Amino acid sequence: AIGDKSGAMADFTQAIQISPNDAGVYYSRGRSRFNLADYQGAMADYSKAIELAPDRADAYTNRCGAYLNLASYDKAIADCTQAITIDPKDEAAYNNRCIAYLNLKQFQKAGEDCSLTIGLNGNNPKAYGNRGLARSAAGDKGGAIEDFTQAIRLNPSDAVAYSNRGTIYSELKNYALAVEDFAQSLRLNPNNATAFYSRGLVRRQLKDRTGAIEDFQKAATLFLEQVRADGFQNAQLQINEIK
Repeated sequence: AIGDKSGAMADFTQAIQISPNDAGVYYSRGRSRFNLADYQGAMADYSKAIELAPDRADAYTNRCGAYLNLASYDKAIADCTQAITIDPKDEAAYNNRCIAYLNLKQFQKAGEDCSLTIGLNGNNPKAYGNRGLARSAAGDKGGAIEDFTQAIRLNPSDAVAYSNRGTIYSELKNYALAVEDFAQSLRLNPNNATAFYSRGLVRRQLKDRTGAIEDFQKAATLFLEQVRADGFQNAQLQINEIK
């Protein structure tokens, strides 16, 4: 699959040599670069597409996505705002701007953008999941559970939504439901280190010493494999405290 994507990018590069003023070709190569996780390259191609065709809302929306992956959240917001100005029904632009606001901890604005996304498409599970994060951060735990539940209804394979809902149940001390959600998240994604760690915290609260240690050990292994030093250290600390 990666070879196919690389081949597509080579084709677009050749097309640019033939038609250097074709915004659509730069846009398409930007998508190929994005899919290869070359976010700097994608950003450059989307910028060229915008230079050649300033009214392409989709180019601004996709460059916003590249900026999100580069953690340039203010630039992402500016691009998505421009996309919305050009096309007020650009669902992806609202959702991407919501994600940028979440990362900047501007939770009210994030929730508003997610609601606008849902207003345009009530079957967008990512928008419900993102609004759930915004509501949770703002202290609306009940609203967050509703949103994560709707995200799961729309996409029953959403391991992240189960994990996020499990975290809320844990915060509300509804440990039985929390364990169920973390277990389902792990069935869908056995490499979810955070879900193992979070279930370990719940099992520790339930005085399940053996189960908690097992979860923290699994979390530590996965955090280490994923080069997530803070998570690894936290899992090790929990293990040491229990022992």
